[in-house]
Amino acid sequence: MNRFIPLLFCFLITIISCTKDEDIKTTLYETGTFIVNEGPFGSGTGTISHFDGTKVTQDIFGKENNGNSLGNITQSMIKMNDKYFIAVNNADKIQIVNTKDFKNVSDIPNIPLPRYFCTSGNKLYLTSWSKDFTNGAIIQIDPVNLKVLSTIPIKGLAERVLAKNDLIYITVTSNPFDIIPRSVLVLDTKSNTFIDTITVGDNPNDIVEDKNGDIWVLCSGFNVWTNPSLNTSGSLHKIQNGQSVLNYTLPNGAKGLTINKNGDKLYYLVDGKAMQRNIEGVEKSFADGNFYSIAFNKSTNELFLSDALDFQKPGIVIIIKEDLTSRLELSAGIIPGFFYFNE
Repeated sequence: MNRFIPLLFCFLITIISCTKDEDIKTTLYETGTFIVNEGPFGSGTGTISHFDGTKVTQDIFGKENNGNSLGNITQSMIKMNDKYFIAVNNADKIQIVNTKDFKNVSDIPNIPLPRYFCTSGNKLYLTSWSKDFTNGAIIQIDPVNLKVLSTIPIKGLAERVLAKNDLIYITVTSNPFDIIPRSVLVLDTKSNTFIDTITVGDNPNDIVEDKNGDIWVLCSGFNVWTNPSLNTSGSLHKIQNGQSVLNYTLPNGAKGLTINKNGDKLYYLVDGKAMQRNIEGVEKSFADGNFYSIAFNKSTNELFLSDALDFQKPGIVIIIKEDLTSRLELSAGIIPGFFYFNE
């Protein structure tokens, strides 16, 4: 009988080892940072890179789905329940994958130019643009049955969204000739109706909430290529009780508003610089570069900045600690434009 003991021991070790490997494999994508790479404009495919805190894995959708592609342009993503929902802009679809292994579950087609997600309780919403770039919508998605529940038209290009209580605040990007060129719309999710329009600066494009419950909106200003005399300044606005109560003038082209974990420091990109401004108004530059996007990882207290380089080859991501002292550079895909932190 004793001669069977080594065999039994080896068998048990093999089983344990396989189980551990399987656990690692099936939980690989439930944590970490996802870099959403748009891909080449008008051709090719977007990709998603995964950073586990140590190493970067490129094109995880292709890797886990037999080399299949997401499509052009990969815009943003969000987690809800046990799935990731990925907006694929030019492909007019939402791609849905499992959180554990990033395997394809399904997709929701025929959504014009999907942009950015938010959740409100157990509800999932997404902004969308019309194909002629004249108007948009906010769309409610059924996260269980994976279908569109309702489409709420907007007379402008619905962009970034912020959910607070039962309300969703929607920035509407525009030009000087649009009907609502400087507006944040407020949607009541209980009725899916708009209840307010908040006037801010020209061309609002990003939005966050601070530690006091105040809402901050970044506006890029108008940039009219055919008539530069119509260009206007960017601005940063604080919203309290449904109206802008404070604003700062910024250079034209300001973009990428994000906020730290404590909710007391704002970060954004403007004029070739990454800026920090505390909510009391003290501003300083902390990095120079042609940055394309910025986000704050609240679980690690780090800033992530992307550089798309020449927009044709893989870009890079620079990680900076909140104290603005430590830097780490990562490789990414082509045009890294959005970060999702599974916190």
